[in-house]
Amino acid sequence: MLWDRRFAAYTFICICLLILLSSCSTDIRELNQVSIVMATGIDWDKDTNKHRITVYTLQPTSKGTNATQQDSLNEWLGSATGDSIMESAQHLRYRASKKLFWFHNRVFIISRDAARHSMPEIIDFLQRNREIRSTSLVLISDVNADQILKTKPETQDLVVNELFGMIRNQDETGNSLGISVKDLINKNANSTQGYITGRVVTRTPREKSEPVLALHGSALLHKGTFVNWLSSDETAIVRLLTDPDKDKVQATFVVKDQDYDFDSITAQIAIKSRKIRSYFVGDQPEMDIHFDFTCMINELKHNQTANQMNIPTLENIIKKTIQQEIQSVITTAQSKVNVDYLGFGNHIYQHHPDRWKQIQPKWNAIFKEMPVHVTVNLTIWNTGNVQ
Repeated sequence: MLWDRRFAAYTFICICLLILLSSCSTDIRELNQVSIVMATGIDWDKDTNKHRITVYTLQPTSKGTNATQQDSLNEWLGSATGDSIMESAQHLRYRASKKLFWFHNRVFIISRDAARHSMPEIIDFLQRNREIRSTSLVLISDVNADQILKTKPETQDLVVNELFGMIRNQDETGNSLGISVKDLINKNANSTQGYITGRVVTRTPREKSEPVLALHGSALLHKGTFVNWLSSDETAIVRLLTDPDKDKVQATFVVKDQDYDFDSITAQIAIKSRKIRSYFVGDQPEMDIHFDFTCMINELKHNQTANQMNIPTLENIIKKTIQQEIQSVITTAQSKVNVDYLGFGNHIYQHHPDRWKQIQPKWNAIFKEMPVHVTVNLTIWNTGNVQ
């Protein structure tokens, strides 16, 4: 939270300097003409066939010229509609009483309906707008994006800071993620591959009367459209399989097995090594995937102490569960969704470029039937606390 407040202060200072340098004037009234866009929502209404852009902004305001009077940042939420995304953005600029700066936008929220209907137009808008940073993160919402931006932050912080902090914390569980605008554009250009980004939802906890924001799983996109939702557990598996920085992502699993005398095990795993090998048997490709995980037991419900537990048996139970989870996600991608969002096609392209040229036109059919062999090794290095 301290870092986020420093970021807001840094943003304010940068904008102030930008205005002063560009105008060569120290007139304090010019600061009141700026609105810094921190988050943007994009919606599409199927009844009117119109797009809507909503911005969450910070507006610098001055208390005066006295040295003892401090400047501040006010929040403003504004929306506008149009026949296209660009027209919506133009209408928003016409409506706003202050100059909108998108340079510091950190998060884009795209509703499911907009992602299903208008993803090519959205990506074109993101590519052409020179004010938009390629490092901005993208989330998909199952409700209108403006509803997400209107939700009151649970932490009493800025809504954009809360969203950004949630995304940053997902590396500890692997349950969600946020991809950058740059990655969104690059991944969408590959018509044979699907990709995922985080799903943002509103929920009402038992102890609260108002909804709060949460990240829950991910959205699957392919060929410029929304395809399906992935659960938190499925998202964690996909990240284990596809994250370029394998040392970064972790995953948490709750393991239950009635064959043994315990209720449940909460295990946090990290990748020690990940080996993916593609090869051909005749004209048909196959994949071998081998994981070597390190595991930390966060919670163990058992009628014996951890010292009395047979650690090799415990490792086998967790290993078996994780291997089944990985195989289940692969089966879902191949048989139920028939979209390669696991990076298999990219792997074949990188290691067998000539063979890939031959199979690329019929990749969907080949991917659906391609054998994938998964092996898992796991070592518990810390049993943690027990109950």
